[in-house]
Amino acid sequence: GTYKVAVYFGQTVTLPDGPINLTDVLYVGSSATSFVTINSGRVLKFGSEQAWVNYTDATAPGATASNPGLSKAEILGSMTSSDPSFGPNSILASAKSNSLTAYVYARLSGKTIAVGSIPLKVQANENMHWRGDARLDGTPVELNVDWDGSGGKGKYHVWVYPPAGSGPLYSAVPAVLGFELILGTGAGEHPAGGASEIGGTEKPWTQQTGSSRVRSN
Repeated sequence: GTYKVAVYFGQTVTLPDGPINLTDVLYVGSSATSFVTINSGRVLKFGSEQAWVNYTDATAPGATASNPGLSKAEILGSMTSSDPSFGPNSILASAKSNSLTAYVYARLSGKTIAVGSIPLKVQANENMHWRGDARLDGTPVELNVDWDGSGGKGKYHVWVYPPAGSGPLYSAVPAVLGFELILGTGAGEHPAGGASEIGGTEKPWTQQTGSSRVRSN
């Protein structure tokens, strides 16, 4: 499919769950929009997902001792392609690239908790290990991507740390954690990505304690 990727600086951004004011009196606002097209051979199938969602934020609007706000979301899983020739070099601008860009979007209980681009560093000569982190609208996000020896299969691992007072409450339902990842959204790169939802009927939470939710295999 075709994905619209928008980047904003110093202005109000309209998201599905409401606007976010990014204005700053010291800067003139700007924005840029691009479209990324992923054909069927470059769609990554996500599987074996695990997730840990912690709620310890007492500063979230409406939070109580028994109903705190989100403080951390962690997701990991496997990814594969239907293309037998697919591998990490299929995404990089070239086999000698030492970096690439990834687009991340995560939402919980209908509220966006992270959205934006993360620069990744390509580690080691075999291009199998990618590491990156960024602050997306004030939210620290870390992303690790590791490919197996053949390069046709990989794993992703993402950590999201919403700022105090910004995440949904534990009671906000349905508590579905949606995650989208597109690798290779930078100039000259070749995007491939996928999406998953955790906490619904297909991949329900395996443990819910009142201050955390867990999805394990």
